[in-house]
Amino acid sequence: MLKYNKFHNYNTCYFIAVKLATFPWNDSISKLKKNVIEFINSFGMHKYSIATLSVHVLYNAIFKKKLHEIKLDLKMIRKLKIIIIIIVNYVDPVYSI
Repeated sequence: MLKYNKFHNYNTCYFIAVKLATFPWNDSISKLKKNVIEFINSFGMHKYSIATLSVHVLYNAIFKKKLHEIKLDLKMIRKLKIIIIIIVNYVDPVYSI
Protein backbone atom coordinates (compact mmCIF):
# COMPACT_ATOMS: atom_id res chain seq x y z
CA MET A 1 0.00 0.00 0.00
CA LEU A 2 1.36 3.40 -0.95
CA LYS A 3 1.48 6.09 1.67
CA TYR A 4 0.07 9.46 0.63
CA ASN A 5 2.78 12.00 -0.01
CA LYS A 6 1.86 15.65 -0.46
CA PHE A 7 4.63 16.01 -3.06
CA HIS A 8 3.07 13.56 -5.52
CA ASN A 9 0.68 15.78 -7.40
CA TYR A 10 0.42 17.84 -10.58
CA ASN A 11 1.29 21.17 -8.93
CA THR A 12 4.54 19.77 -7.59
CA CYS A 13 5.53 18.40 -11.00
CA TYR A 14 4.71 21.76 -12.56
CA PHE A 15 6.80 23.55 -9.90
CA ILE A 16 9.73 21.21 -10.59
CA ALA A 17 9.44 21.74 -14.35
CA VAL A 18 9.41 25.52 -13.93
CA LYS A 19 12.37 25.39 -11.55
CA LEU A 20 14.40 23.07 -13.78
CA ALA A 21 13.66 25.29 -16.78
CA THR A 22 15.29 28.23 -14.99
CA PHE A 23 18.62 26.43 -14.70
CA PRO A 24 21.36 27.50 -17.14
CA TRP A 25 21.18 24.55 -19.54
CA ASN A 26 23.89 26.05 -21.75
CA ASP A 27 26.43 25.78 -18.91
CA SER A 28 28.62 22.79 -18.22
CA ILE A 29 27.29 19.53 -16.82
CA SER A 30 29.16 20.11 -13.55
CA LYS A 31 27.32 23.42 -12.97
CA LEU A 32 24.00 21.82 -13.86
CA LYS A 33 24.73 18.93 -11.52
CA LYS A 34 25.50 21.37 -8.70
CA ASN A 35 22.25 23.30 -9.30
CA VAL A 36 20.09 20.17 -9.52
CA ILE A 37 21.60 18.54 -6.41
CA GLU A 38 21.22 21.78 -4.42
CA PHE A 39 17.60 22.02 -5.56
CA ILE A 40 16.90 18.44 -4.48
CA ASN A 41 18.70 18.85 -1.16
CA SER A 42 16.72 22.00 -0.38
CA PHE A 43 13.70 19.77 0.36
CA GLY A 44 15.39 18.08 3.31
CA MET A 45 13.73 14.82 4.27
CA HIS A 46 11.52 14.97 1.15
CA LYS A 47 14.50 15.08 -1.21
CA TYR A 48 13.94 11.51 -2.40
CA SER A 49 10.36 12.27 -3.44
CA ILE A 50 11.51 15.41 -5.24
CA ALA A 51 14.36 13.53 -6.91
CA THR A 52 11.94 10.87 -8.15
CA LEU A 53 9.53 13.47 -9.48
CA SER A 54 12.42 15.39 -11.07
CA VAL A 55 13.40 12.28 -13.01
CA HIS A 56 9.76 11.88 -14.07
CA VAL A 57 9.61 15.54 -15.21
CA LEU A 58 12.87 15.22 -17.15
CA TYR A 59 11.75 12.00 -18.89
CA ASN A 60 8.50 13.72 -19.81
CA ALA A 61 10.45 16.72 -21.15
CA ILE A 62 12.59 14.44 -23.32
CA PHE A 63 9.48 12.70 -24.64
CA LYS A 64 7.75 16.00 -25.46
CA LYS A 65 11.02 17.72 -26.51
CA LYS A 66 10.00 20.61 -24.28
CA LEU A 67 10.83 21.57 -20.69
CA HIS A 68 8.16 23.96 -19.46
CA GLU A 69 8.38 26.70 -22.15
CA ILE A 70 11.80 25.74 -23.52
CA LYS A 71 12.03 23.79 -26.78
CA LEU A 72 14.76 21.19 -26.49
CA ASP A 73 17.40 20.65 -29.12
CA LEU A 74 19.54 17.52 -29.36
CA LYS A 75 22.31 18.99 -27.17
CA MET A 76 19.85 19.84 -24.38
CA ILE A 77 18.21 16.42 -24.60
CA ARG A 78 21.62 14.81 -24.08
CA LYS A 79 22.21 17.02 -21.04
CA LEU A 80 18.81 16.08 -19.63
CA LYS A 81 19.66 12.39 -20.00
CA ILE A 82 22.96 12.92 -18.19
CA ILE A 83 21.20 14.84 -15.40
CA ILE A 84 18.71 11.96 -15.04
CA ILE A 85 21.62 9.56 -14.56
CA ILE A 86 23.20 11.94 -12.03
CA ILE A 87 19.96 12.16 -10.03
CA VAL A 88 19.48 8.38 -10.03
CA ASN A 89 23.09 7.85 -8.92
CA TYR A 90 22.68 10.47 -6.21
CA VAL A 91 19.51 8.94 -4.81
CA ASP A 92 20.56 5.30 -5.14
CA PRO A 93 24.29 4.79 -5.73
CA VAL A 94 23.76 1.02 -6.01
CA TYR A 95 22.49 1.56 -9.55
CA SER A 96 25.39 3.79 -10.57
CA ILE A 97 26.61 3.39 -14.10
